[in-house]
Order: sequence, then C-alpha cells, then structure tokens
Amino acid sequence: MARSPFTLAAAVTAALPGAEVAGARALSAGGDGRFDSAVATLRDGRELAIRVADEDETARELAAEALALRALTPGARAMLPFQAPSTWERPPSARDVPS
Repeated sequence: MARSPFTLAAAVTAALPGAEVAGARALSAGGDGRFDSAVATLRDGRELAIRVADEDETARELAAEALALRALTPGARAMLPFQAPSTWERPPSARDVPS
C-alpha cells in the first residue's frame, strides 16, 4: 500500500531529531513503483527526498545508494558536472547498535 507524502514526512521528524517539516509533496520520477517517495520541505527551506522501500531487495539498493552518497568527498563532489544529493546524518540510536 502506498504511503502518503504526509506519512513519509512524519517519518522525517522521527528519524532526524531537530528536523522541522513545514510541508510535503509527492515525488515521482516515472519510476517503477518499488518504493514510496515524497519531498519534505523543512522550515529553513531545505528539501529532503524521502524514499521507503516496499521490498527487501529495494531496501538493500537504497542502503547502497546512501552509502555511496556518504562516501563522496567534498573534492569528488567538486569535480562532478552536477550537484550530487547529500545525506542527512543522524546520531546513532540504541536501535543501530547490534546486540
């Protein structure tokens, strides 16, 4: 079942302490529907793309994409002919620590 942009934006406030969401809208890039997506607008004007996978394989792909984006150094980003998205780092929580 597809999640609404508002549901996805609400997840931002849970995942990113301090994020103040001011609005949300649907995000569609003509994809194949393997994940739900939205754009959340923060109070300071920044926009976040939110994507949530519907299947385990898609979740692994999104995790790999996030890892690749975090690995881009400022020097590598400066060499790109386009602006690469960045990730918002959140402090680790008890959920993130393997037991």
